[in-house]
Amino acid sequence: MIDSAQRTLVVPGRVNMDRGLIEVFACNAAGKTHESALILEGEPYQVQVGLLLLGLEPAPDAREKSGSPVRLWVEWGDESARRRVRAEELILSRQPGTSLPPTEPMPPTEWLFVGSAERNGILLAQQDGSIVTTYAALPTIIANPHLQASDDAVYFVNDQVMPPVGTPVELVIEALPQPAADPQDGSANGGTREGKDR
Repeated sequence: MIDSAQRTLVVPGRVNMDRGLIEVFACNAAGKTHESALILEGEPYQVQVGLLLLGLEPAPDAREKSGSPVRLWVEWGDESARRRVRAEELILSRQPGTSLPPTEPMPPTEWLFVGSAERNGILLAQQDGSIVTTYAALPTIIANPHLQASDDAVYFVNDQVMPPVGTPVELVIEALPQPAADPQDGSANGGTREGKDR
């Protein structure tokens, strides 16, 4: 559901994992469900179109850490006990390159609408099923901007905050103000998407 006044896109889904290592924060039912915290009812292409309709701009190259910034919220519970937390509160991170248990929540961040490139007219993220990823090597619509995203063994579900598996949730994607244009080229995130691999 798109709310143009609030500049949000709301996608229903459910909790898929309440503990364990993840590379994906949210995917569809055909995605990498063995390593995704949430399964959403929306399709990757629907999320991409919805964010474009809100006026967001994807990265010129989906392999880059750029694109319009968004904030991710997860909501669950009925009206009398409704909870709303930032996505990062549901993710733990550990020191890259170690086997130490994760202890700290993922730092608050502005995720990036990188968007997905196409191959033969089909979004690569649609083929993969990924919508929000914590691991940078996967095709996706929304990407983790942190340097640790290059490591596939850093992020875990925060079992102290994530509700039980099967709990209905809503992922709320909040569009944030667009970064100022670069005076060198006169644009913030312009460019084409031809010939890209993500």
